[in-house]
Order: sequence, then C-alpha cells, then structure tokens
Amino acid sequence: MLIESNIDDMNPEYYEYVIDRLLDAGAQDVFLVPIIMKKSRPAVKLTVLCDQKTQHEIENILLTETTSLGLRYMEVTKSMLGRKARIVDTAFGPISIKEALYKDRPIKFKAEYADCIQAAKKYKVTLKDVYEEVDHAVQRMKNKS
Repeated sequence: MLIESNIDDMNPEYYEYVIDRLLDAGAQDVFLVPIIMKKSRPAVKLTVLCDQKTQHEIENILLTETTSLGLRYMEVTKSMLGRKARIVDTAFGPISIKEALYKDRPIKFKAEYADCIQAAKKYKVTLKDVYEEVDHAVQRMKNKS
C-alpha cells in the first residue's frame, strides 16, 4: 500500500519522530517531498509504503501523530532486487557491504555508512578514502572469483 498525506501546518521537528514511529510499526519506506499547495502554501507530502497487515497501525500513527486531516491510499506492486550482506577486507579493516542481486548475480553494492564512518575516524582518513578503498576491495574480490 502507498499512503500519502499533504501536510502544511505541522512543526517540522515532528517529522523525525513520526518517521521513526512509522518505521517501527512496519513501514517499508517513508519519505517527504516538498510541495506547493493552493494559495501557494508550502507543504510536505508524507508518503508511506507498507503492506496491508500494517496499514491500520500506519493510519493510526499518521492521523494521531501528525496534523493530517485525511489520507490517500493506493495499492501498488513492487519489484526488488535480491540482497546479500557481505564483509570485505580493506586497508581500513573489515567493512560491511550490501550486494544487490539480479538473477542471483551481484550487479552492484553499497558500503555500510556506519562502518565507513568508523573506519575514517579510526584511521584519520577522509570518508571518500574509505569508500574508494571499499570499491577497490570489492574489485579485488571479483578478480579472485
């Protein structure tokens, strides 16, 4: 399910809390998009992706924790790549990555941000250096295969 609401009168400090509540309740994704409503009022479109079994709890959070007066619902289908968590050995220690799989073959990857930050701080290098080293480590791993 895709659930949306346009909100033009809520304290922006509430969004982080609401997003955390929605994710804890089982939302698969939550995002905010700035929009302009009638009379040129700035607003935010809050969108939640969830399955039908969590829809009621998501609706409850949106209606009680935000200033929304109503929600829009759309049934959607979703196609996703498979995922596999791995650890690669780098010059900055082991770093976790998530590989995206298409037809059971890895086609791309993403280094775990928290691991990269920790390595950058520990080795006193830039975050960019760590990400580049992860790229090289993954390439070395592919070349061995």
